[in-house]
Amino acid sequence: MRLQLIIIFCLQLVGIINTYAQQQVIPEDPEINFLFNYYEQEGNHSAVTGGIGTEALTNMAPMIQVNVPIDSVHIVNVSLGEDYYSSASSNKIVKYIDESTRKYLSSASKADFRYYGNIAYSKRNLERYRTNTYMLGFSKEFDVISSSVGYGYLKTSKNENSSFQFKNQLYYDIWKIILPGEFRDSSKTHFREYPMRLGNSSTDYARDTQISNTLSLVYTQVINKKLQIALLSDFVYQYGLLYTPFNRVFFDDGQYNDTIKVLNSAVDVELLPNTRYKVPLGIRIHYFPLDFMVVRMQYRYYFDDFGIRSHTLQIELPIKPSPYLTLFPIIRYYTQTASHYFYEYGTVPVVEQNVYPLVPAVPYYTSDYDLSAFTNWKYGIGFRYSPLYGLARANIPYTEKKLLKFKYVDMRYVRYNRSDGLNAWSATIDCGFVIETKNE
Repeated sequence: MRLQLIIIFCLQLVGIINTYAQQQVIPEDPEINFLFNYYEQEGNHSAVTGGIGTEALTNMAPMIQVNVPIDSVHIVNVSLGEDYYSSASSNKIVKYIDESTRKYLSSASKADFRYYGNIAYSKRNLERYRTNTYMLGFSKEFDVISSSVGYGYLKTSKNENSSFQFKNQLYYDIWKIILPGEFRDSSKTHFREYPMRLGNSSTDYARDTQISNTLSLVYTQVINKKLQIALLSDFVYQYGLLYTPFNRVFFDDGQYNDTIKVLNSAVDVELLPNTRYKVPLGIRIHYFPLDFMVVRMQYRYYFDDFGIRSHTLQIELPIKPSPYLTLFPIIRYYTQTASHYFYEYGTVPVVEQNVYPLVPAVPYYTSDYDLSAFTNWKYGIGFRYSPLYGLARANIPYTEKKLLKFKYVDMRYVRYNRSDGLNAWSATIDCGFVIETKNE
């Protein structure tokens, strides 16, 4: 799906809103958000090439969100978007060595698209102060198709000083088993067998599935005029294909030379358990020390059965130098321990070196540095400009009483510095619009 199709769909949806709005009294204005994010990273620990090699990647992600209050009870929210990404390491999935030098080839970046859509329908019970939400989602890229269903429940107190939110989402992913090039002429490596392509077509691959279930609980409480607290928890359970079929690992077979990075003859695809649970627990605090300042703090502790333990501390300090302008510095510190299954390039142990066929000394192994021990700093700044009467207004064609108001613009720039050498930056722009009725 291209961005043009997304825009056309949203304009059609706006037309439906206008037609309906002429017949109903809608208590809230329909909202449309146009978002765009650009992300760029570089590093030298690509999982595709066994934990060494370029991690250069760029991603452009436009998205449109439409929030439609049908009446005082029913609300529909639609989001559509696409990711266009270019990853240098992806081009090394098929061919990654020069047979004469046994070294990595440099290659042009591999590009691909991912597109997705989500829809949520909410129904309020105004007498009992609760809201039920039903969700559907879909996404597709070259090697995975994902669908999701979900249900959410929100209960607020009569004075709206406290609330409890429950959300459960189920994801079903279908993955193509895309193996590295050196394994495509046989059905096994030194260590285990793999599902192979079904036929001769380059697009006819064996498939496997992954199922993920996410349960989220949030409790919020207003303590006083200056202090609000939220308690956050999630429980994630995954089953199925949890390793990436084209991520390589290299074994400690006595041939590894760290100085010249000579390739091991003992190469395999990473292998991870087929079940995993993840549990993040957190607290969020909003404190209003001054009329023009808010201190937003969040702490999260995370653990899973892969052995990873992590801590996250994030602080935002929104400052309002004027009623219409908000500036917010952002800083976040993150640290994690390594997974039980992580090994650096050429260090996966075998039962005995220089004896073939080799037998791995461990049941699971990966050289994906996302599962290694590292610390990460995220820091940046953003601003939001939201004039009382908007930035601009325009009549909506074919309507007499409707205006499209450009309500606000929100821009952010952040940088990421990871202790394993991965560095990245990201820029985001969010433009908010509302559909208003002209004053008589």
